[in-house]
Amino acid sequence: MADWEVFRSKAGEPVRVDRLLREGDLIEHAGMKLKVLHTPGHDRGQIVLYERARRLVFTGDLVQGGMEPKGSWLGLVTDVAAQRCSLRRVAELKPEWNFKGHRRPLSGPDVQTDLACALARLDNIEKAVLEALREKPRLSTAAATRAVFRKVLQGEVKTLPDYAVASVTAMLLDLARRGVVKRSSDLEWEAVGQ
Repeated sequence: MADWEVFRSKAGEPVRVDRLLREGDLIEHAGMKLKVLHTPGHDRGQIVLYERARRLVFTGDLVQGGMEPKGSWLGLVTDVAAQRCSLRRVAELKPEWNFKGHRRPLSGPDVQTDLACALARLDNIEKAVLEALREKPRLSTAAATRAVFRKVLQGEVKTLPDYAVASVTAMLLDLARRGVVKRSSDLEWEAVGQ
């Protein structure tokens, strides 16, 4: 909640939405025709704007982090399966430029490398969670999040950031949907078959 209050204090006054955007809508701006692509994963309402003529994508927070997944937290993901699908969808466009929400724009081969790294981050989180469950058969969500910090980022944290817990929760829910883990009656996670 403290992070949210800091964000709100710096974001300025609320704005009024003039138009809701949907998959396939076109926005004409500054000589560009931007197609709206619904790309959930970071958030269920996430969109990417795509300009076909110059192969530009404006991905916002869909593609988080840099090309080195060990430098900082791996991003906020609320739906892992949707995130994977959305990242692959953007990669299939073969964009020449990517304008992200938190990092400098990328061009050329760096765009595909960055998208591949974003997918690899999801794989790294999944691997870390499953390794942690092999080491300790039952884990709380907080313990699983700490394990991801240790295994993927080679670090410890005193206080778990909400976005990190949300991302690991999304991963655990994805693994549960796939039948790989389940939640015990006392709300801890365990691998299926253990």
